[in-house]
Amino acid sequence: MTTTEAAPLAPLAFAGKLRVHLEKIRVATQVRLAHLERLGQRDALSEELLPKLEALEELVESRIEDACKAHPVYAWVERVKGAGAMSVGAIMARADITRLNTVSSMWAHFGFAPGQKRVKGEKVAFDVTGKTWCWRLGDSLLKRSGTKFRAVYDRRKEYEQARYAAQGIRIIPATRTKKEGEVYEGQVHMRAMRYMIKTFLACLWKQWREAEGLPVAPPYIIGRVDANGKQHSTEYLPEEFCDRPA
Repeated sequence: MTTTEAAPLAPLAFAGKLRVHLEKIRVATQVRLAHLERLGQRDALSEELLPKLEALEELVESRIEDACKAHPVYAWVERVKGAGAMSVGAIMARADITRLNTVSSMWAHFGFAPGQKRVKGEKVAFDVTGKTWCWRLGDSLLKRSGTKFRAVYDRRKEYEQARYAAQGIRIIPATRTKKEGEVYEGQVHMRAMRYMIKTFLACLWKQWREAEGLPVAPPYIIGRVDANGKQHSTEYLPEEFCDRPA
């Protein structure tokens, strides 16, 4: 399939960003109304605005969902529990897959390359809105216990816990003040979440590139042979993460 035929998401590049902004305004309006209600007061403008904001959110979401479902990638997405058409569509709307020639470039675009972070006063080198949608998708995947991507998170969390333990670093709850030689449980959680999201993005990248008829170079893990001659498989083969039959 050509890029022209398989790119209904391209005109919706603004939609993902718009959806985030609408949500912020809607939440701010809800907070204001709740605060005024506690004071025994009302605000006619906020009361009138809230249902209109909710309707706009629903409209944008429906357009994103429709575009994702019309894309060939959805044949894989719908088999992954926790991967909704709206959230995946919002991620796809924030990227130009024809420019992302490798998995690492996909990660970098969404802010998941090593060392990428926001620095005050400096221009952000990745798509902040796109990264927001990636984390939201990660939350959705995490909530589906017993699924393939939840298993990725669980395995990675165990790996991180063992790694810290081997270094003599204690994992403590956020209710305590961190001391030298300690890390918070939340830090371990975020590292595992990040790994799971990157795994999903790698799978999405492969499926998306193939749908567009673009060349797909295998992730670096595929076909790697260690010093003992053992062949290593990869966690980036999309079909291995399907929870539902085709």
